[in-house]
Amino acid sequence: MPHAETLHQVSDCGRVSRCNSRILHSTVEHFLDHFDHVKKLAGVEHIGVGSDIDLDGYDDMPAEENKRLRAGYKGSYGFREKIDIEGVDHPKRIFDLTEGLIRRKYTDREIELALGGFQTRVGANLVCLTITRSAMKWNRRLCLFALFLASAIAAARPGQDRDVTLTVDELAQGKRIYVGQCALCHGIEGVGGRGPALNQPALRRAKDNQALYNVIKNGVAGTEMPAAWHMTTREVWRVVGYIRYLNRAEDVKLTGDAGRGRELYRAKGCAGCHIVRGEGGASGPELTGIGARRSAAYLREALIEPAASAPEGYLVVSVITRAGRNLRGVRVNEDSFTIQLRDDEDRFHSFRKNELRNLKREFGVSTMPSYKTLAATELDDLIAYLANLGGVK
Repeated sequence: MPHAETLHQVSDCGRVSRCNSRILHSTVEHFLDHFDHVKKLAGVEHIGVGSDIDLDGYDDMPAEENKRLRAGYKGSYGFREKIDIEGVDHPKRIFDLTEGLIRRKYTDREIELALGGFQTRVGANLVCLTITRSAMKWNRRLCLFALFLASAIAAARPGQDRDVTLTVDELAQGKRIYVGQCALCHGIEGVGGRGPALNQPALRRAKDNQALYNVIKNGVAGTEMPAAWHMTTREVWRVVGYIRYLNRAEDVKLTGDAGRGRELYRAKGCAGCHIVRGEGGASGPELTGIGARRSAAYLREALIEPAASAPEGYLVVSVITRAGRNLRGVRVNEDSFTIQLRDDEDRFHSFRKNELRNLKREFGVSTMPSYKTLAATELDDLIAYLANLGGVK
């Protein structure tokens, strides 16, 4: 059995120290005892299940292939009549190991490290060394192993959500990633902005930690939420932990009256430009579900200073034709030769660019009027109405 220092040195250089069992009828408990020993000696990150737990089973190979395998592993398996370890040579081996580790109080993270993390790192090095048929077989086995491991953990702990409680250092790391990647839309402290507020107890699209991980990693189709393809699994989980920390903040209470806000919305003619539940004009962004996408603070800013919160996809353009006709509206589409816009009366216009005397794109400008002249209570009422579109309180 190698000492702790040896295990660390071997792991640090990306190599493997093999510890073969001479017990011909090994059981799951033998494996678990060995895991406990290595964990105590050098740490759970140094545990690695070898190819004895291969999904195919070496003893099931064709005779010639088995013979070549034995020749390559003569020193390691010379004492064995059979290569596969009895007692775990069956399809449920990983499920049994996972259940055993749970019984021995291993955390989910420790189980991932013990049954997948080590060989993911070492196996990746092996695959990158040579692109041969043998290496490709290893790569396929590792992929199958990873899928099997994920199923095992899920089956062994049905209905359990991943614990994302972070240490102080991990929380600081999660905050740094969040500030760099998420705060532009969701606010430094999760107060919201272009994206929904995250400093509230419940998130509409993330009812548990795994769902929140999926939203961050994969994005949300049809929305402004992109996929975090550039972030590692660990980084995403750090952000999940930090967002759950933000979720503990007290829910913001709206002081306005949503009913009065609805009447004010109609009286001010907002429906002429915005659709709510299928009714209204389309020259401005649809507001159905706006409360789930935007924070109350963002809504207030959009009402008082519309240009400061001008949404993407609503660029204001002004054109002057060669005939002297002036038009201004929101750009609907543009390519190298043409441009289409919609004016404030919801009429579409299309122009060839070579027919225009002037084309001006008005960045940072909004066609929406400011409502800063409303009384404070009226503004609160209007915000309450909009914030309740989509169920956000």
